[in-house]
Amino acid sequence: MSYLQVNSAVFIEAEIDEKYYIKPEERAQGKTSPYGFKVKKIMLLGNVTETYLKGFSINISTPMLSQDFREKLVKMLKKNKGNIPLSMFLYDPEKGWNIEFLSRKFRVAVTAPFIEELQKMGIRYNVIKK
Repeated sequence: MSYLQVNSAVFIEAEIDEKYYIKPEERAQGKTSPYGFKVKKIMLLGNVTETYLKGFSINISTPMLSQDFREKLVKMLKKNKGNIPLSMFLYDPEKGWNIEFLSRKFRVAVTAPFIEELQKMGIRYNVIKK
């Protein structure tokens, strides 16, 4: 209950399921079971990325590449330092090649402002879940 305080953002993982089992014959007769809500896990919202994210990848096509684009991207990655591993996929539409690069230099914090900046730059992204 220490998580349930005023102005505390929490993440609740739960399931909704039937409270008890009904035999197929009874179900065919129209009998139903009431549903129950079971809380599985409660955690602070700030800890969700560390628990559920394995990695983060961005997709860049070769026509996007320029010195200005590179500088903006590096500046944005430095501003959003974190501990989520970053992968980059470089796509060449002329030859159809798709090359993956794992960044050893950058790890990111996946936050709403970071996602917004990626969208403004026209960069597609993928979240790699655990």
